[in-house]
Order: sequence, then C-alpha cells, then structure tokens
Amino acid sequence: MKRSALKKVGKKGKQWIKDRAKLIKEAVAEGRITIEHGYPEGICEDCRQWKKLEPDHIKKRSQGGKNIKNNIAWRCRKCHNKVDNMPNSKKQKGKKPNWSQEHKCKSCGYIVRTLICSNCGKISI
Repeated sequence: MKRSALKKVGKKGKQWIKDRAKLIKEAVAEGRITIEHGYPEGICEDCRQWKKLEPDHIKKRSQGGKNIKNNIAWRCRKCHNKVDNMPNSKKQKGKKPNWSQEHKCKSCGYIVRTLICSNCGKISI
C-alpha cells in the first residue's frame, strides 16, 4: 500500500486553525452553536435549519477578510458551497457562459457554440 504525502499547512492555514477553535468556543459561550459528536451544530444562518455548521468568512480571506467574529457566518455545508459558487466568486471564473457551450438554436434547432447562430443568423438562446 502506498502512503500519500501529508499536505503542508502554511502560516495562514495554521492561524486559521487556531482562530477557528477560538471562534467555536466564543459561539458556544454565546449560545449560537452547540458541540454534538465533535462537530459544531446549530441553526444555519441562511436556510434556518438545524444542521452541522461551519464558520464561513463573509469577506473572504483572499479578499482581505479577517478571522474575527464580525466576519464569520455560521452556515451548513450546502449553504456554504452555494455562497462560494456565486457568480462573483473566484471558483466560478473558469466556467463558460451558457451560450458558449454547445446548444440548439432556439430558432432553427441547429447545434451551435456561439451567441449568433451560424445557420440562421439569429440569437441562438
């Protein structure tokens, strides 16, 4: 069996691990979350359902956000992913717009990858 190499954690990652533990303790003390089976649980700030929660930065660290209580929203994994994949998020940059993906022209049905259909000359979507 091959062993995989451990990923190295950088300076910011180590700091986030410390700050995350501190944020969890503060949220438990305030009554915002509880610790069940080793995981923070509570009401998700977006979907308002009782789930396992994760601290999520409102202003992302890559954009200058800090690891402080005012910059943290407690979200479930589903809502966390939904917020991270919003159009102005970094993760979405490599995705092509719908009109540049292969689709049928709404006018003539010809399969195109452009906004203007090469068959009929009309807008394809």
